Amino acid sequence: MGGALSRVERPDGTVLGDLALDEAGLIQSAHFEVQVFQNGEVLSQEVPDGTKVFYTQGRVDYTLSKTGIRSTYHYDSSTQILLFVDSDDFRADYYPDGSLKEFWSKPDQKRSFYEGGLLTRILTSEGAE
Repeated sequence: MGGALSRVERPDGTVLGDLALDEAGLIQSAHFEVQVFQNGEVLSQEVPDGTKVFYTQGRVDYTLSKTGIRSTYHYDSSTQILLFVDSDDFRADYYPDGSLKEFWSKPDQKRSFYEGGLLTRILTSEGAE
């Protein structure tokens, strides 16, 4: 970025990102993240929107939003490819390439289907398309 400061990582795992500097180079705004490490591996982090992300063996295990919604990540045991994410509010299924396959909104029972990253159809709880 042309030599401009954009991110600061401290030895304790604290990260300041998306820095906005004034003409004098003083930080005017930044997003704050906290990462927890053990034996060189990230165990968890808190991202700017307040979501806490928890890792197991280097991949996301689950997230916890600041409103308390837990989303659990499920992987294929042999390929380690993300299969789906499940929470109280939604379930999202993924193709092997990582693109979204289906999104199910649990409160309104609406299901959205995708192919090649594009929405192909929506089913309502009454079965209407």
